Amino acid sequence: MDVLRINDTSACSWYRRQQRAVHLVLGDSIARDSGLASRLPGEDVLNLAKGGATWRSLSQDLPSMLHQWSTRVHEGQQEYGTCLVWLTGNDIHSRLTELASFDEQAAGSVLDIAQRVIAELKLYTKSVMLLGPLPRLSGEVVPIKWEQTATFHFERRLKHVLDGSVQFVPLGRQLTRKQRNVRSLNSECAMWFRQDLVHLSPEGYGRVADAPELPIWVKMTAARL
Repeated sequence: MDVLRINDTSACSWYRRQQRAVHLVLGDSIARDSGLASRLPGEDVLNLAKGGATWRSLSQDLPSMLHQWSTRVHEGQQEYGTCLVWLTGNDIHSRLTELASFDEQAAGSVLDIAQRVIAELKLYTKSVMLLGPLPRLSGEVVPIKWEQTATFHFERRLKHVLDGSVQFVPLGRQLTRKQRNVRSLNSECAMWFRQDLVHLSPEGYGRVADAPELPIWVKMTAARL
């Protein structure tokens, strides 16, 4: 029997590079506890997410984090993989009251910082992925339509300041309920949150991990806890 052999050297080279990649996760406590990992064998993930992180605090910590990533890559003779940034909403929620608010001027300042952070990340990798912010039951007067939440407005602004080289993955609407073609945040969404109604339960991580826009190679092991 004749066998057709296809030898694509460029594809093989890409696969070998992917096998040796070290991905970086930056973000807050939800990103830290997510168990973000790669489904592809041989790939590593360095998770440097910190509880309470914001875009401003990330920009201050970034040099140290990039140094840790660089050290990990060079010590293992590996390649820089994708940098996944997941800041889920500390920029738009009060630390005191937990209530959400969206202010155009304040958001503009945060977005300027976000653009500078992303520009610095691009010096290390061509693959930057931004995971979108999440709504919080503790931060909204529910029920509320998804389009009326501070998270929705911040997500829209964030998405539109990014250039085409950055992959943006909207995740917030995964934690809403759809009734009569209207998505809303209501008390029935509580199963996706822990008791504080801020952090995600395993079911919440599972719900977010099912987002159709999330690349197939990305998984969240916290969904299995």
